Amino acid sequence: MRTQDRRIQDRRIQHDAIFYDDDFDFVSAAIPFIREGLEAGEVVMINTVTNPVTPLLRAMFAEEEQVVIADRPVYSTPAAALDGYRRIMEKGLAEGARGYRAMGYIDFDASRLPWQEWLRYEAAVNRVFADFPFRTICPYDVSLLPTTITDPIMRAHTGLITSEGRRANEQYVDPEDLVTREGLVTPPLPLQANPPRMVIEPSQDLMELRMEIYAATMFADIPRVQVDDFVKAVGEVVTNAHKHGADPVQLRLWAADSGLVCTVTDQGPGIADPLAGYARPGSPSEGGLGLWAARQLCDVLDYQHEPDGFTVRVATLR
Repeated sequence: MRTQDRRIQDRRIQHDAIFYDDDFDFVSAAIPFIREGLEAGEVVMINTVTNPVTPLLRAMFAEEEQVVIADRPVYSTPAAALDGYRRIMEKGLAEGARGYRAMGYIDFDASRLPWQEWLRYEAAVNRVFADFPFRTICPYDVSLLPTTITDPIMRAHTGLITSEGRRANEQYVDPEDLVTREGLVTPPLPLQANPPRMVIEPSQDLMELRMEIYAATMFADIPRVQVDDFVKAVGEVVTNAHKHGADPVQLRLWAADSGLVCTVTDQGPGIADPLAGYARPGSPSEGGLGLWAARQLCDVLDYQHEPDGFTVRVATLR
């Protein structure tokens, strides 16, 4: 293989998963994965904080300068995790890093998000880091997770780690197709089963809109910083609806101690790309900055065409 061709190949993501029911199987894959990264001069990120194998990996590799072991969970929301990885790698590559490896453990018991949001994360990884020199192993303990979760998530990975080594995943599904399949879209949140607290045609005056939302959410026992971010995210969505959609625009808001949910519906063509806004635009001229910013400010942001128009949902969960 020519040197240039090898360089191009090395700059593409290798997104693998391991499905196991014994911690030893994960350890047996993790150790050579880390050592290979060290031999290649790559930075290795171990983001498996709550996984039982982490203390062993910490004991073995904590003294390695190229190994970065997280001391707290990094998977709060898909948008935040993706942007965190991207910022780290862009900065490191600009400073001369040869490449990156990561192992990241999603703790479903600790997450406040529906599991479908983490499926979207795994699918978006293939898009956001398509041309990065980035290799990952995503561990999933099948003794803790049902097949209704592990089967779709398996289809988000281009490679699988088994007892026989790594192999291409023949059941891999393109990200855009996977996240829109029936049963894999994030369902209505429990709060939405109740009548909305507010239904309005939102003004384009963001100050006025924010005051209305604050008034409707003031009795919900949600930390103020979360409310502030939620209000900003809704403002971005309403601005997009007025700018790119068509009147009338309608806003529905649910607020309770369990969280905040807002839907914004307009009569425009909507957004065709189901994973838009997960990657930070390289420059303001690229567009999509508002959607990316809104994703950073809330827990759930999704959209779909409904009988009464194109609807964007924003949610912040307690």
